[in-house]
Amino acid sequence: MLLTIPFGTAFAREVVDSAGRKVEVPDHIARVMAAGPSASVLVYMLAPEKLIGWNRKPRPAERPYLAPSVRDLPEVGRLTGRGGTASLEAVMAAKPDVIVDFGSTRPTSRSPTGCRARPAFPIC
Repeated sequence: MLLTIPFGTAFAREVVDSAGRKVEVPDHIARVMAAGPSASVLVYMLAPEKLIGWNRKPRPAERPYLAPSVRDLPEVGRLTGRGGTASLEAVMAAKPDVIVDFGSTRPTSRSPTGCRARPAFPIC
C-alpha cells in the first residue's frame, strides 16, 4: 500500500492509492516521512534526498551501506505497526510534505473504520 498524507494547502492532484482511496498530493514534494520500516526502504531507494528521517536510527554496522547524505538523519519514529514510536508533535515539527506508507492492503487498511483518527491527519 502506498498512502500519502499531505500537509499544507497547495494540492496539485488527486491520486488513488493501492488500497483504492483517493488522496490529494501537493504539487511539489521536498520532504517525505516514511510511516514504517518498509516505507523507509522504499523512499530511500526512490528519493533519498527527500527522506527527512529514519523510523529507527541506523545501527553502526548498517551505516557503511547507506549513502553519506542519509546516514545521520534523525530518528523520527514509526507511525505504523506494533510499537508506534512517533508522536504527533514530532511529526508536525518535522513538517513533511507527505507521509508514505508501504505494506498491506487488507480490508481494515482500506476501510475508513480501519483508520485511527488523530488531530490534523488520519494514520492508517
